[in-house]
Amino acid sequence: MSDSEISPSDYALNSGSVWPPPPEGVEDPGSPGYLPTDIRAFDEQNCWVVLLLMIVTLGLYQPFWLMKISKVINRVAPDRSIPLMYFWTLIGLLVANYVAELIAATLQVLYPNSAQSVENVRRLFGYGVAIYSLFLLFKVKDAMNYILWRTFPRWERFSGLGTFFFGALSLQIQLNKFIRKEAK
Repeated sequence: MSDSEISPSDYALNSGSVWPPPPEGVEDPGSPGYLPTDIRAFDEQNCWVVLLLMIVTLGLYQPFWLMKISKVINRVAPDRSIPLMYFWTLIGLLVANYVAELIAATLQVLYPNSAQSVENVRRLFGYGVAIYSLFLLFKVKDAMNYILWRTFPRWERFSGLGTFFFGALSLQIQLNKFIRKEAK
């Protein structure tokens, strides 16, 4: 049985540790060449800063936060990698949505009779952007759960409900909790 086929609980039973062995050629996890392959690979970030940046940037910070987390996921779990182009697409859609809002407001002032149809098109585009954003959030959440599985028993998971309602802020709060729990 290879190391990739052994679950964290098997490590705990056989070696007294839930951590997989370090990569070949690097014996000490504290050495400079060691890159964590579990929840330790992520950085803790102040949740208030994340919230403030989300508010100040009108939501544009979320794709950048997701991109930052995705880079760690792509390094730590290449089999769960998420192409960064997905996030650039989301940023483009969000900017296009803001531009569509401005155009819709302008058209409603200039052509009040067509206000309802313009509003319907704008809403439809906005719903599409929201659905795509949720798709990416859950893709990142699932990849983070896969990495979390390497650190903690199977019952520890990132919340889908929190991700749905609070997005990246919820993921960062939970990530900080798991990082602190692992450090104990």
